Amino acid sequence: MPSKSYADNRHPPSVIRLLDFGVVTVSGRDAADFLQRQTMNDLRELVEVGQWQWNGLLSPKGRVLALFALLRVDAQAFWLLLPDGDAAHWAHALASVVFRSKLTVEPRPDLHATGLIEIDGLPAVRANRALQDDGGWWLDFGSAHCRRLLHVGATTPAMPQPLAISDDRSPWHCEDLRHGLPHLPPERRDSHTPQMLALERLAAFSVKKGCYPGQEIVARTHFLGQAKRRLRRLVGSQPFGDAVLCGGQRFALFDRARCGDLHEALAMLPVDAGEPVTTEDGSAVELRPFLDGLARHP
Repeated sequence: MPSKSYADNRHPPSVIRLLDFGVVTVSGRDAADFLQRQTMNDLRELVEVGQWQWNGLLSPKGRVLALFALLRVDAQAFWLLLPDGDAAHWAHALASVVFRSKLTVEPRPDLHATGLIEIDGLPAVRANRALQDDGGWWLDFGSAHCRRLLHVGATTPAMPQPLAISDDRSPWHCEDLRHGLPHLPPERRDSHTPQMLALERLAAFSVKKGCYPGQEIVARTHFLGQAKRRLRRLVGSQPFGDAVLCGGQRFALFDRARCGDLHEALAMLPVDAGEPVTTEDGSAVELRPFLDGLARHP
């Protein structure tokens, strides 16, 4: 079984070009009302410029299509920061349901994302309040376990110390998995409810706001039942294959990453699943709770 603690397995200071990120802007008089009707979280929490929340798009069957950070950059403008990219696709999808609303939806290939991990001397950013600079916006993607800032803008931010910029996103990906932020490339879209993805941990959806696509399924699951399977965090000392074994059944991995000397993975397991869990070749796997601190509340 893995014996290393989180503190034993921290990342060195890193500056990472997050090439998979995409940005969509929604702006205009009706932008807030439009996004309130189309997304799964409550935009009424974003009262001031610079506030942000986890949010997403659902199918009519209540399955998650996209998960993103939604940032209010102006009284009438928002940025959708998409960890899984495909900005042109999502801009087109949103624009196709605008109808008579007074707003503009645009992909922004000129805006780039940079991830900064465990670096001293960076701006002090509050958890749910982004900070603007001349080149873009700083967002806190960290927790008590790992200091992470995301910078999104037209230029790469200036560094307080000389560090090479890497295209290796594995340290960033590792922290996403540890904190329970699931990635949804095309093959994982439209398959899981927010509850199955444990998105209440990120305060990423609302069961109290008005109607939005999939809202009835989400509310019914919340108030009348529970998902039979749920995303779980797995840690092993050996590389994961494509699946794990639990309770005599095989479960395909949802995602995985190398994290220092350990290997992290996510799998959709029965809600009452317990150990033992093993890889298909028999290596021991430990079920661990997600790290707290990535939720963003108003």
